[in-house]
Amino acid sequence: MQTIQAQTLTNYVQKLFAAAGAPASHAERVANSLVSANLAGHDSHGVIRTVQYLNNIKDGMLDPHATPAIVRETGVVTMVDGRRSFGQVAAHYAINIAIEKA
Repeated sequence: MQTIQAQTLTNYVQKLFAAAGAPASHAERVANSLVSANLAGHDSHGVIRTVQYLNNIKDGMLDPHATPAIVRETGVVTMVDGRRSFGQVAAHYAINIAIEKA
């Protein structure tokens, strides 16, 4: 089995998502997340998902440049619409809102 350095793999996956239309920040976030999953031993959530994500982009199920948005907000609750963005992008957006509210 060939060994690939984590940063090399991250850069490669990032380039794939950028080529599919993702902004650099989205491509970087998703690539880092996928490689980190592999490094943590969660291979089912790692770079094996790259092909699935690219196919979802091609099929229009995933919008690589979508930006999540707040749908509704109360004092302690915020509903976020991911707008078919990468889950990692939507999660990061929502987590930052939660941190601000904490």
